[in-house]
Amino acid sequence: MSSAEPGHHDRGHHGPSHHDPSHPATVRPATRADTDALVELCTMVQDLHVAAHPSEFHPLDRADARIFFQDWLGLPSAVILVADVGGVPVGYLAGAEQHRPHNPFSTESHVLHVDQIGVHHDHRHAGIGGALLRAAEATASERGLSRVHLETWAFNDDAQAFFATAGFEPYMLRLWRDVSPPGTSPSAG
Repeated sequence: MSSAEPGHHDRGHHGPSHHDPSHPATVRPATRADTDALVELCTMVQDLHVAAHPSEFHPLDRADARIFFQDWLGLPSAVILVADVGGVPVGYLAGAEQHRPHNPFSTESHVLHVDQIGVHHDHRHAGIGGALLRAAEATASERGLSRVHLETWAFNDDAQAFFATAGFEPYMLRLWRDVSPPGTSPSAG
């Protein structure tokens, strides 16, 4: 997820892949029938973020996440992809088109912002994340978008390395500083 928004970019566990290469992944647009799988895959990513930043994230409420994904699937700007292996969803990518009009400071922009990407730990290091990103790039191109943007948390070195390998380049750095009164947590304010 990017900050407290709906998604995260992560790889989490990086043990050996249990993916059987004789069953290649198929990437396809997600449907409402994939909602439960999206929630399960997102839970793995969310847990990683909760562990790293408990003041920023909380454990996923599966019922709320189910409603969230069902709503998101209905948005015309949404790009939600699922990677299947043997008919079982093992990875996902969720994003949306973002349009910024020309203004006194910036040029007009039409991009796909990837908000979430995750691959089940048993299927990592098998090219599934890369296949999801390539499918997102193809979708962005088909929609006439000029770029694919994404964010990842500073603690997630594995995700940063993965995105760099996939050809993504840093273009902005977001910083924070806690200014909570002593004895309070940042989430209490």
